[in-house]
Amino acid sequence: MPPKFQDPNAALEKARQKASKESNYSSSQTRTQLSELISNNTKASGVEEIKPCQWQLSVAEAIVLGLDVSVMIKCGAGKTLTFAMPLLLHEARNPGSDKIVVVVTPFVLGVDKCALLKSYGVRPVAIWEEGSYDEATSAIASGEANVLLVSPEWIAEDDDFREWLAYPEIGPRVLYVVVDDAHMLTSSGPAFDESHTRLGEIRTTILSHPFPILATSAILTLDMVKEVHEVMHMTEPTAVHFHLGNDRANIYLSVMKMKTEDIDYGLILGLLFKAPVKSNKTRGALKRDFKKSIAFFDEVWEAEEMKEFIEEHHPELSPRVECFHWQRDPEESKRIMEEFKQGKIYVLLSAEGAATGCDVDDIELSLQVGMPSTIGEYTLRMGTAGRNMTMQAVSVMLVEKSYG
Repeated sequence: MPPKFQDPNAALEKARQKASKESNYSSSQTRTQLSELISNNTKASGVEEIKPCQWQLSVAEAIVLGLDVSVMIKCGAGKTLTFAMPLLLHEARNPGSDKIVVVVTPFVLGVDKCALLKSYGVRPVAIWEEGSYDEATSAIASGEANVLLVSPEWIAEDDDFREWLAYPEIGPRVLYVVVDDAHMLTSSGPAFDESHTRLGEIRTTILSHPFPILATSAILTLDMVKEVHEVMHMTEPTAVHFHLGNDRANIYLSVMKMKTEDIDYGLILGLLFKAPVKSNKTRGALKRDFKKSIAFFDEVWEAEEMKEFIEEHHPELSPRVECFHWQRDPEESKRIMEEFKQGKIYVLLSAEGAATGCDVDDIELSLQVGMPSTIGEYTLRMGTAGRNMTMQAVSVMLVEKSYG
């Protein structure tokens, strides 16, 4: 039997009633103010105005009321907005506050999310390599920044960072902690590492004051939710889970079979660039109406060989294609993702990295090369396409000849 969790709406209502008795709390005023803050801030930042939907308001309100929250919802639904909303409300109600938020997120996501968070009205800074450590911690210490994005490795493994976060001048300022891509805490989740199970020490060892935790993912099963709650020490009655589904109706799913057991680089090239193809060969001129695409490989060397294949057969395309994986230098990863967002790069050849780090709205095609190791991994990779829910996207699973 899957684990059961309390009704999040009932738990939220109970927390509202308690706060109302203790401090004249008003849920309607809180939700209205949250909506107005986001609407005004996004308009002021020059991006399209955002009006939070009901689930975002409920998640943010739960954090405001001190509840621990986990959320499972599809890629591109707006989880990042909930990272900022409670902090914005706190600052609006407490002018001059020096509170901060710690967001634990894969390093690829950290840099990419900064621009998004800025548009919501907070002041983020990311530690994404050794060289950014001093700058980021100084910005937090001085109040220049109020949101710190760090990869899980910094909290789990870096003693200097853990000590810095525990400083009396820093630790008590933490208003709440966010764990993004929380499936990385679970033994069955993509990108899991044994060290990630130490992230719960931010509550039990590193910080000594009470604070709520928000954990989000697009692929949490109920068993995985239970594991996340255990790792992060999130317990009922103050812990709630919003299971909001991850269906992606705007993505057309397709399965194709390679004609050989080896990777068919020619077929992949044709799918990525809409060229006429023949197994392991290309023929004719490649069309120039490219899709913005991501191809996922299980191994780094496979992505690198795909890049070499393109350089050999169609060198004119090479500047528009980049490999993106954990072995790349962080500075290079930052540049590549930014150029991909801007459209200077059309295709990413990825091994792991981009599935957990791609807030790019206009990707038309995600291509999985070979059978994925888990359905969760495929859900993440598939979900990189069509993050703009108004567009139609395609996800292709290209399987080996031996399957089926």
